[in-house]
Amino acid sequence: MARPVKLFNMVFPVISMRKNPATGRVETATNQIYGTAFPIAPGLFMTAEHVASAAAADGRVCVSRIPSNPGAQMPSYPARACYVFPEFDVGLLVIDVPDAVPVPLVFDQPLDNLQDVETTGFPLAVDPEWLRVVPRSFKGSVVTRRTVFEKPGQPAGYELTFPAPPGLSGAPLFYRATTGAQCHAMVISEVGIGTAGRSVQFALALDVRILLSLSVKELGGSLAPLWRRPAEPAPAIAEKQLPGGLAATSDSETWPD
Repeated sequence: MARPVKLFNMVFPVISMRKNPATGRVETATNQIYGTAFPIAPGLFMTAEHVASAAAADGRVCVSRIPSNPGAQMPSYPARACYVFPEFDVGLLVIDVPDAVPVPLVFDQPLDNLQDVETTGFPLAVDPEWLRVVPRSFKGSVVTRRTVFEKPGQPAGYELTFPAPPGLSGAPLFYRATTGAQCHAMVISEVGIGTAGRSVQFALALDVRILLSLSVKELGGSLAPLWRRPAEPAPAIAEKQLPGGLAATSDSETWPD
């Protein structure tokens, strides 16, 4: 019998690590969870560009995970390479994480209004008293499917009935079909919609179909073949440098000072 997949082999907090010049030890750069990331193919994680860029500005982009034993130290896994697409708010991290399970992506079944969806990530995740990482889950429905005009590339996305506190950016958005949970989108931010002085806050999610239009030279060009799909026309090319000087292709043993 196959072992059930644990949720925390599918969603990971994004952290930043750097070398302490006084001790030479690699330590967390800040007591901050920058966002959430999830595996989309073996060794390849998806998150929001602004999450990856913020982590890179403080040190080395890494993901961590909730330990199975309470009280155990959270392990960290540094990115060997990072690629960003600011026009869509997409970041891709090349990271080797044991037992990470790529989420099942759905490219051809857009969600409809009122469909039930859910997400799990690491918003407001660091307990201020105990410095423990606390995952949080949200469940709601699709408000509408629309173009994400807030991003220069204007990709397709969704408004959702729940909020998106800091740290939830980069979390996968699931719809539970009869065959199991399927990922249709990635949460990227919270947005206020309103007129005449009144607004409502919604989570904003990016349709994962955007992955079919992304190209990374160092990963063989178009990403679409990873899912045995044809590439979308006019591919978007990855930027090779993250803010703060983190090279897009960097030795995993080399840490910034």
